[in-house]
Amino acid sequence: MPRRATRFPLSRLLRAVPRRDVETRKAAEAAWRDTEERYLGLFLNSPDAIFWIGVSQDGSFILESINPAQEAALGRPGHEILGKPLDAWLPREVADPLNANYRRCLETGHPITYEESADIGQGPRIYQTLLVPIRNPQGRFHRIVGISTDITDRRRSEEELLERERLFRLLFERSGDANLLIDGSCFVDCNQATVDLLGAASKAQILGMHPSELSPPCQPDGRPSKDKADDILALAYRLGSYHFEWVHRRLDGTDFPVEVLLTAVPWKGKQILHTTWRDRTEARRAEEQRRHLEAQFQQAQKLESLGVLAGGIAHDFNNLLTAILGNLNLAQFNLNPESPAAPFLENAERTVLKASDLTKQMLAYSGKGRFVVKLHDVNAVVGEMAHLLQVSISKKAVLRLHLAKGLPPIEADGAQLQQVVMNLVTNASEALGDQEGTIAITTGLAELDADYIASTFPAQPLPPGRYITLEVSDTGQGMSPDVLARIFDPFFTTKPTGRGLGLSAMLGILRGHQAGLKIYSEVGRGSSFKAFFPAAPGHAGPAEPSETHEATPLAGRILLVDDEAVILDTIGPALEALGLQVVLANDGIEAVEQFRADPGGFDLVLMDLTMPRMDGREAFQLMRRTRPDVRVILSSGYNEQESIQAFAGKDLSGFLQKPYTLQALRTALRNAFREG
Repeated sequence: MPRRATRFPLSRLLRAVPRRDVETRKAAEAAWRDTEERYLGLFLNSPDAIFWIGVSQDGSFILESINPAQEAALGRPGHEILGKPLDAWLPREVADPLNANYRRCLETGHPITYEESADIGQGPRIYQTLLVPIRNPQGRFHRIVGISTDITDRRRSEEELLERERLFRLLFERSGDANLLIDGSCFVDCNQATVDLLGAASKAQILGMHPSELSPPCQPDGRPSKDKADDILALAYRLGSYHFEWVHRRLDGTDFPVEVLLTAVPWKGKQILHTTWRDRTEARRAEEQRRHLEAQFQQAQKLESLGVLAGGIAHDFNNLLTAILGNLNLAQFNLNPESPAAPFLENAERTVLKASDLTKQMLAYSGKGRFVVKLHDVNAVVGEMAHLLQVSISKKAVLRLHLAKGLPPIEADGAQLQQVVMNLVTNASEALGDQEGTIAITTGLAELDADYIASTFPAQPLPPGRYITLEVSDTGQGMSPDVLARIFDPFFTTKPTGRGLGLSAMLGILRGHQAGLKIYSEVGRGSSFKAFFPAAPGHAGPAEPSETHEATPLAGRILLVDDEAVILDTIGPALEALGLQVVLANDGIEAVEQFRADPGGFDLVLMDLTMPRMDGREAFQLMRRTRPDVRVILSSGYNEQESIQAFAGKDLSGFLQKPYTLQALRTALRNAFREG
């Protein structure tokens, strides 16, 4: 029997179905409202510009909707532009690219992203825009939703970052110092200065190397370069930076010092080291030169101080010798030549004169020792001494002369010029010792400029110009730097016996002649002493004839001025013994007072140069103002050249170097009276 269908009441069916539909509809409506509220909130509050683009019947693209961010970006309210073609309210140069992008998005059916620059009343801005095509129910793309993000500030930051990176690369590549990057413990980048400094053909020869591979096996402190480099790299990573000096090795094998700065910098999430090398080769050379110049200045200052001391002692000693010699000469003058005491007085006189030779050496050491200055031919002086020099040197030494022809003369004291030559040749002979060797004397002409003088004679104010060179070289044992630094010290010697002023006095003679000295010496290869004398105009004259002594007595009234009582007590009677009337003065002030009291009563003034209260120079000037034709003989413990340079053109009647003999005094007086 067929089964019957279950029957339900119609009212029940009608009540049941609508209730489910309503609930479903209400749930769907609630979900739609929630979604709509969320998307509307996103649309309205998004910081990015959101817009809907539709297509009008004529195919133009129009704005259907925009959010407040888009309104702010455009600077216009939406009701003014919605529903209008883009061409109607945008400049053509802005609208055309936008229309092209919208058309491409709809034609391809794919989202597209692009960047655009726009200036819509707020200045130029950069936007990154995403366009998403929307289908209609029939599946055709008919609308576009767009999201534009203002990336102006981000692009500006990116450009600034890129600019900094370009600047860093520019500084890195064009720096005059070597710049390298170390990742871990190997070089990963370097600039062209590094390639040039190491003598490499390209960066490829350097990159990937450990610093120790571009270094000698050990550093100057004795540590292996590999171990020391690893320790320094670890320290730089830990401290952030480290500064030190290092010795690197070029690819050709030569070593050079560098100043290194390591700085840790972040790179790709880790730390690497930026490294700079500064070549210290020239700086080291400059430091060595500075130390050498400082040593020369210190030596010059030491010699200058000793010279002042020696000059002062010699001056005072000469005053004492003058008194002793004067008394001896007076005793001889009043003594019968047949007296048994005469030989003893002569021996005493010779001793005093020998002592005066010592003071001359002291004055020479102090640079105040030029006594009889005239023009000399250096070649002639050397030629005249050739035989004496030959017999003075070692029998195993060969003396060679290389004398340049046509040299100008020099202004010099002939005896002291000979002493310079003799000292240098004797010193060269002693350097040879018992070995065979050669001693060469070479003369020449040199033009010295200010730069050469400053570098070669830093402690001597020599003027630029022409100089006559006198060089004595030997093939002896040479000198170590320690010996070379002390050769001009007084009484210093490397000989087992014998001490004296020697080279010290010779150096003083050169200073007194405004001459320079250049020395080169190397252990085992000999030494060279080269003197530079200023060339003088003119020609060397013949030797002066010896003076003849007259026995006729002197007559006249003389003013004797000296601050040393022993001089007054000795020279006063000596002048009286020569037939002169003597008036004594203890210093310049007393001398001027006595002279002004009777200007015409004095035939001659014999005056010391160095005195307290008023010296001889000032007293001379005051006397000349009172009586311009007064005859004055100057006397000093210093030499003539040093003493009378302030009296150039003042017509001095003579000069007496202390100590002087009675005969020298008589000759000076006769010459002065003869002038009158």
